[in-house]
Amino acid sequence: RILPADTVYFRDKVPVGKEERKDWASKALQQVAGCDVVFLDPDNGRWVKSVSSEAAKKAPKYVFKDELQGLMNTPGKSIIIYQHVSRSGTAGKQIDSRKQELKALGGRSVYGLHYRRGTARVFFVIPAALHKEQLSPERSEQVLAAWMGSGRKHFELV
Repeated sequence: RILPADTVYFRDKVPVGKEERKDWASKALQQVAGCDVVFLDPDNGRWVKSVSSEAAKKAPKYVFKDELQGLMNTPGKSIIIYQHVSRSGTAGKQIDSRKQELKALGGRSVYGLHYRRGTARVFFVIPAALHKEQLSPERSEQVLAAWMGSGRKHFELV
């Protein structure tokens, strides 16, 4: 087992519909109220212009700004967002752009762990002030070095 036994999961299916989505997001926030770190794994990632409404058919595959702001405005919550890199533009440009979008939402520091093996993906880490030391980029580097040993380095701090 990797995660602790008391890990909280929110498994409710993401609905289509603005009001239904709002209720779902509120319920999700309640479910993770006692959690220090919240991990988000939206199927397609963060909001995009082509899916601008929670009522859109593809909306359940995305996390929207207001939902993320709800988490970011909760004191003591650190957030980790898993996101695949798309085929539009370089990975570096996409990562930089998303980091800036995330910083703009809540004014918090954001860094990424870019996993380059196979399908490129990024773990965006948004530490709460309470977790700045434990979730610092330097600490992540130490953990990755210990975890991966002298093997190929698949992660890059970005």
